Amino acid sequence: MPEEEKKAVGGFKKFLQRSKRRFKSGWRIYKESRVGKLGLGIMMGFFILAIFADFIAPYSPNFVAPDEDVFKADSVTQSLPQHHTEDTWQTPVGHYGEDESLESILVYSLEGHAVRYKVEKVDKGNRSVGMLLKDPVQYRVPENISYFRSVDFRQYLYLAVAQDTIYELNYHTLSVLKKTPIGFEPKYYSNFWNRWSLVNTEGRLYLVMANESMISLYARVPPNQKIGEIADRTFVSTVNLDNISSLKGQRVLGDILFLDRPDMKNGTMIIAPLTHSLAALRVDINQSSLGTVKNIEIGEVVWQVNYTEIEAGPERNPYPIEKRPISFYKEDPSETFGKDRILFLSTDGYLYSFYTENGTLAWSTVLSSSKLKEPLFRGVYATYRGLALIVGESQGRGFVASVEPSTGVIERNGSAVYTFDGFVASTPEYVPSSRHYIFNTDNGIVHILKETMELYATFAIKPGFESPVTYVGNIFNRVGSYQGNYFALVKSDNTLYVKSLTGTYIAPLKPGVYPSGNRYLLGTDVFGHD
Repeated sequence: MPEEEKKAVGGFKKFLQRSKRRFKSGWRIYKESRVGKLGLGIMMGFFILAIFADFIAPYSPNFVAPDEDVFKADSVTQSLPQHHTEDTWQTPVGHYGEDESLESILVYSLEGHAVRYKVEKVDKGNRSVGMLLKDPVQYRVPENISYFRSVDFRQYLYLAVAQDTIYELNYHTLSVLKKTPIGFEPKYYSNFWNRWSLVNTEGRLYLVMANESMISLYARVPPNQKIGEIADRTFVSTVNLDNISSLKGQRVLGDILFLDRPDMKNGTMIIAPLTHSLAALRVDINQSSLGTVKNIEIGEVVWQVNYTEIEAGPERNPYPIEKRPISFYKEDPSETFGKDRILFLSTDGYLYSFYTENGTLAWSTVLSSSKLKEPLFRGVYATYRGLALIVGESQGRGFVASVEPSTGVIERNGSAVYTFDGFVASTPEYVPSSRHYIFNTDNGIVHILKETMELYATFAIKPGFESPVTYVGNIFNRVGSYQGNYFALVKSDNTLYVKSLTGTYIAPLKPGVYPSGNRYLLGTDVFGHD
């Protein structure tokens, strides 16, 4: 062996000997020190956790347990047509039958396909009743539908908006009964106003649509039987903001409101959030001496509130948020309760309330709660409770809050607030009979809340969902009982999923293996996080 290699080997042996002596010396110190042994144990614990991390915690930090593990309730899964697997399926639509119970659920796609399932009540044993979906029937519908709903107005039908046309579809065959071009493709929609009556002067069905510069009114009234009319009459009126002198150059910023209050002068109106003002347009109803409705059209500006003229106080800059800046407090269109004021959400962080009769300011305030810090608004929704539901974000988390109409104060002394990971990605719906709110977030989680804004259940849907979650109806009666309410959505695996709103929420889960096949080594918290 060359001399240089001998020196290298000898040096390495000396290094090993010194290292061994130092280790023994250090180990004697650890053996004599409790703190030293504790520190070493902690280091070894971290080392073991790192090696077995995928087994101990196999899920991501944002993981939420799926519904089959945490929410025990009646459910039905139905495969959608296999030859339409590439379709973009939209939110399911429930329909009530003549017996006032949920009769069918229909799903449609942007590609112009639809399938409807008959709903049947079945005995599930133990004195419980569940749902069965049967007899699927496929249909063709207009492509690129942006608005679709079931309508009960003297007769059943479906109302759809696709591109620049309104379609009235036969309920039984989904064939086109009537189509009416409106001259533009809507971006915003109003609340749906449906108050049918045999009396021609009292029957009302209204929907308002808009893009940035155009507003269109769809109206339907029952026949005047006094003079022998037998069919409903439909009217469509469209205006361009640039043709209205006081609104010229302004643009629509979000969803609009329709109001029909016969008890108030100029009580039928459209309220729109525009770029420079909040404006109310009168709806003119032209009737003959016999009471026949001859025409319904959008009229002149009733009132207009310029944002710069709102006396809201110093350092405020009232301006509407995008998409859902205004709302009534009461959702039911057959009642005037909750329609005397509107709530206006501003980018400056304030809430404003205006009287619908003349546009004067009722009050302004901020959301005050220990759960929120510098909240940013994302939308406001009416409920059947007569309380507005505000959604937004605070410190990177989403929130929903229930607000009193007379003051803008959060209900229950500021505690009616629910916060969560992600942001609201569907219309929050209130189910009066079970007293629940339901919505889903942009990270794929469904939330069911009590009306006090406390958690009832939250869960993921495997393998994910294609359409937003929605309430589809009650299998017992339209008014509803606590039991029998169902929500629905389309899963990403091309299936329709329907489940009861009332069940047993069992989170936090104990350690173990659950129906989804997931193993929770340490269990979960109350929100289903591993």
